[in-house]
Amino acid sequence: MKLLLSIVLTACLTTFSFAQRTFIQNGKLNGIVPVDTTGKITFRHVEIAEGVSKVDIFKRARKWFLKTYNQPKDLLEVNDATTGEVSGKGTLSFVESTGLYNQTYNVYHVVSIDAAEGKYRVTLSSFTVQGTSYIFPAEKFPYVSQKFLDRFYGNIDKKVNERLSSLKKAVTTADNFD
Repeated sequence: MKLLLSIVLTACLTTFSFAQRTFIQNGKLNGIVPVDTTGKITFRHVEIAEGVSKVDIFKRARKWFLKTYNQPKDLLEVNDATTGEVSGKGTLSFVESTGLYNQTYNVYHVVSIDAAEGKYRVTLSSFTVQGTSYIFPAEKFPYVSQKFLDRFYGNIDKKVNERLSSLKKAVTTADNFD
């Protein structure tokens, strides 16, 4: 009986310790990454580019996209100078240690940039995690601990903010950018 009870307790503790708990706090998933009204991870920013024309913002945003998103699965899908829209699919990659080994995660998403006179709006959305044998929405990462999930979302937030900063630099300067 004691053996049976210890097995059941161990199973429950193991299951609960790896139970994923996502929640919305201050408009952010787990208080880390922003979400839209449906709970999907969505980064949306409007940036001022004072003195930069719509045409120049468009050209610089397109150049930034092509330079930044250069992996085989990245794809520029909309490239419309008239409307000022640049959009496509991109990838964020980062390595996460699972304790036993390091795992590279590829997080695919949609990037949309809308240029206007002296400003632009950028939206990153539709985040999915994909490997050779799996694909799932980033909001629904299965079978991981809360600690792992928070680190994972923190990595997405960090990588996206690096990209947003890089885009802002590219749009607001006429020089080549790194």
